[in-house]
Amino acid sequence: GKPADRAEALEMITMLSGRDHEVVTGVTLRTAKQTISFSAESLVSFRTLDAEEVRYYVEKYRPLDKAGAYGIQGFGSVLVEKIEGDYFNIVGLPVAEVCRKIRNL
Repeated sequence: GKPADRAEALEMITMLSGRDHEVVTGVTLRTAKQTISFSAESLVSFRTLDAEEVRYYVEKYRPLDKAGAYGIQGFGSVLVEKIEGDYFNIVGLPVAEVCRKIRNL
């Protein structure tokens, strides 16, 4: 989920520090004749962050509108050590998979 305030953002990023987490995006595509639903999963590994790095990110990049209190694009990328899976799924939409599914509609 998205943090409610600065304190919750600090807590979320601190909890992610040095750990892996899964990002799951659900998608539904619909035409007049057919509906296809699917999900995409990606694994994100955060590097170990010190308290000052976490505070700096929250203060300067205001992640209150972001799931997990971070955005992997831009400066948020420095929080991440590695990813497994679709980068665009982590950003918010697994574009390549959506395109493959649209071809099958």
